[in-house]
Amino acid sequence: MPGTQVQKLVSQVEQSYARLEQALQGITEQELRSRSAPEEWSVAQALGHVIEMAPLWSSKAREAAQEKTDLPAKRTPEEAQARLAAVERYAKESRAAILDGLRVSKAKCIQTVSALQDADLDTPKLSDGQPMTVRGFLDKQIITHVNEHAEQVTAARKASPKK
Repeated sequence: MPGTQVQKLVSQVEQSYARLEQALQGITEQELRSRSAPEEWSVAQALGHVIEMAPLWSSKAREAAQEKTDLPAKRTPEEAQARLAAVERYAKESRAAILDGLRVSKAKCIQTVSALQDADLDTPKLSDGQPMTVRGFLDKQIITHVNEHAEQVTAARKASPKK
């Protein structure tokens, strides 16, 4: 069973996904293809990014904690390719497929974070030469990031032409 601090972190991950899920309540196919601004990703593309990134960054945090390595500052070239592929794939997917992808992504992320130990969370690490903890990395790369995409979804839905 995860320790108290890991449970709190899992709860924060769940809350960030709940915020995203709330922003998606009743979303239409048209709204999935909408953008909050011309230079922004569509809602579907942003969700494809979330689907891909949360399991990636949670696994990177787990690897750093368990293998006593530093936290990554950026993606490898292969990971960057996978990010773009997910964005493009989900740009074309149905609402049901996207929502299912989010459920799977959330479950993978929570399973990975739950495998951490409380002691892992505040161990000093480096990320791009800067001090950072596993907890700080997960907050920045997943919790805050998912919350930002929830805001993006809300803004895009407001900007979407209504029928």
